[in-house]
Amino acid sequence: MDVPVDLPGSNAAPADRQPEPIYITVQKDLSLSLAFEPIDRDSLGASWTA
Repeated sequence: MDVPVDLPGSNAAPADRQPEPIYITVQKDLSLSLAFEPIDRDSLGASWTA
């Protein structure tokens, strides 16, 4: 079943994109890896903005 949708236009500028994807992995033991390197939760925010 098709539903007609009238979406508003956007005048927002496109957001800058990272040239490479950033991988965050959560292991079964809930440990984290950022770009395949282990990282503790407290350091994750600081690494993300760097």
